[in-house]
Amino acid sequence: MSDCTTPKLQILVVDDQPDVRRCLSDLLTALGHLVVTVPGPTEALNELQGRNVQFNCMIADVELPIMSGGILAEKATELEPGLRVALMSGYPREDLEAEGHVIPEQAFLPKPFRVDQLKGLLDVVTEQRSIA
Repeated sequence: MSDCTTPKLQILVVDDQPDVRRCLSDLLTALGHLVVTVPGPTEALNELQGRNVQFNCMIADVELPIMSGGILAEKATELEPGLRVALMSGYPREDLEAEGHVIPEQAFLPKPFRVDQLKGLLDVVTEQRSIA
C-alpha cells in the first residue's frame, strides 16, 4: 500500500548485506517508491553515472567495502548535486558523529529499524528536497 503523505521517490540503496538490501527494497517498494539496490560504493557510483534512473535519494550503510558511506555520500552528491543522502548503521549515531563518520545534519537510520523510522527518514529526505 502506498503512503499518500510521502511522494514517490526513486531511491538507491547501498549495503553490502543482501538481507538488508532485500528488506529495504521490499519495504520501500511497498510504500510506493522505485528502488534500486547495490552491494557497494563502486556499483552505486556506476548507477549514478549511468543515468538510467534519476535518483532523489540514496540510503547507504556507513561501513561499506572500499570506502565509507560518508565518503560515498560526498562523491555521490558531486555527481548528483540534488541527491539527498541518508546513512544507516547498527552503531549509535553519537559514536559515529564522534568518529566523524556522520555529520550532525546527516539524515540517519539506525539498524535495526522499524517501518515508522523508515517513513520518518523519507519525510526528512522529502523536506530536504523541497528546501534545495
